This record gives sequence, structure tokens and C-alpha cells, in this order.
Amino acid sequence: MTTRKNISSASPYEPIIGFSRAVRIGNLIAIGGTAPLGPDGKTVPGDAAAQARRCIAIAGEVLAKAGAGLGDVIRTRTFLVRVEDWEIVGRAHGEAFAAIRPVSPWWWSRRCSTRRGWSRSSSTRCWRPERA
Repeated sequence: MTTRKNISSASPYEPIIGFSRAVRIGNLIAIGGTAPLGPDGKTVPGDAAAQARRCIAIAGEVLAKAGAGLGDVIRTRTFLVRVEDWEIVGRAHGEAFAAIRPVSPWWWSRRCSTRRGWSRSSSTRCWRPERA
């Protein structure tokens, strides 16, 4: 039987809604949508590229807890509120993933924003190959 590992973000909403920051089953790790929040729970300052970098950093931290890293990522998803931000967010994404080149669909939607003002979110799946 394959072991399941739930990885918490310590969000108070996890038990209420019933979700985990990430779940690892065997070699598959799925990370939920990531908002560009700092340790203080507030949206990080800066432009869309800074927010994208923060989302990627959070994903990297979660992957480390699951025993993987950004080099194991096979798919990212990016949601933009302002389609005009695609290039600066793309460059930030490329800083982390240019050599890896995961599958990467992008969406633009004004409805990505929340009352906290999050402007974009990304989620990652990765396959952690067995190491010999």
C-alpha cells in the first residue's frame, strides 16, 4: 500500500474546509494553489513578478517538506488578474524553471482577486523519481 503524507500550511482553514497545502502519495506530490503571502500573512509588496517569485518560493519550501525540489516539478499553473503582467511574471517563472521547463498553462481572470488583493496564484505537481 502506498503511503499518503499530508503537508500542512498551518492555515486555520485547513480543518474547516478539509484541505492540505500539499499531498504526497508515492512519488506524486500535488501542491494546492499558492497566494503570494509573506510570513506575516500579508500579500508581499511589489509588482506581479515579486508576487510570482513568492509563490514559487512557497512551492519550493513545500516541496522540500515533501522530500523534493523545484527540479522535480512537471507542471505549474499560473493565474493572472492583469493579462498585461504576463511577460514580467513569465520572466520570474523562467528564473526558477527555464532549465526544467515543466508544462505550464496560464489563465487570465479578473476573478482571481480576493478581498485580500491576491493577484495571482500557482499550483505545482511534481513527480519525484525513485533514486537508486
